[in-house]
Amino acid sequence: MKTKILLSIICACSLFAVKAQEWGYDNAFQREVITNIWTQGLDTVFVVGENGLIAKSTDRGNTWSKQYYEYGGRYYTLTDIFFCDPQNGFVIGEGSLLLKTTDRGDTWEKKEFRTYSMLSTIAYTGLDIIWMVIRGTVFHSTDYGETWNSAIDIDQDKYYFLSIAFKDDIGYIAGGSPAVLYKTEDKGQTWIKQLTDDRYSGSNFHSLCLTDNKAYMCLGAYPNSLSLYQSDDYQHWDETPLGGISPRGIFFLNDTVGCNFDTKWSGGG
Repeated sequence: MKTKILLSIICACSLFAVKAQEWGYDNAFQREVITNIWTQGLDTVFVVGENGLIAKSTDRGNTWSKQYYEYGGRYYTLTDIFFCDPQNGFVIGEGSLLLKTTDRGDTWEKKEFRTYSMLSTIAYTGLDIIWMVIRGTVFHSTDYGETWNSAIDIDQDKYYFLSIAFKDDIGYIAGGSPAVLYKTEDKGQTWIKQLTDDRYSGSNFHSLCLTDNKAYMCLGAYPNSLSLYQSDDYQHWDETPLGGISPRGIFFLNDTVGCNFDTKWSGGG
C-alpha cells in the first residue's frame, strides 16, 4: 500500500480548479495507510492510520515524528484523532480502542470502553461533551468519556453514520445510504436533517470538516469520493466533482490551507 498526503496552500474557493497533479505528495507516508487528520493552529498536524500509526508534525507537514501504538501484542487500525486543547487529546480505533494523551501527543494511555466494535469518528464540543460514531451509531458523553448515551434526534435505524464535526455551537453528522446530513445549532441537543442525496447506489456523505467560515464534506461510496460539497454559511451547499482526484477524505487546516489523502495499491509499495 502507498498512501499519499497531499498538502497545498491555496485559496479555498479555487480548490475545485486544482488538478490532482498540481498537489504535492508527502513521501513521508509512502508505506503507510492513513485514516484521518487533525490540525492545531497553522503549524501542528497529526495523522493516524493502520498498524497503530500516530504521526505528528509541528512545521505544517514538512517533517514528521511517528509512533506506533501497540496493545496486547497487536498494532490496531486507528481511525480518528482530536484534541480538546493543546495538551489533551483522544485517538480511537478498531477493537474498541480509546486512547488519551495529556502531553501533546507524546505518550498515549488506553482508556476502558466496553464494546468490541470499531470506533470510527470522534468530536468535541467543549464542557466535557464528546461525540463518537461506533459502527454507524452516534453516541455522546457529557462526563469527558466516562459514560455514553445514544443520540436520539437522528434516524439511527435508517442511516449508517460515518462522520461528525463541530464548530462552536454548530455541528454536523454525515452518513448514508442514501447520503444524509444532519445539523445542530445547539451543540447537539437537537438535530435537523439538512441534506440528502440518493443519486448513487450506496452513496455516503463523509469526511466532514469545519473551519472558521466554511464547511466541507465528501460524497462517494465510502471511503473514496466522487464530489466535494462546500458551504460558506453552514446552511447552503455547493457540489463540485473531484475529477481525477478520488481521496479518502479532504480536510482544511483553516479557510485557505487544504490537505487530502489518498490510498493506492502500488505493487512493491
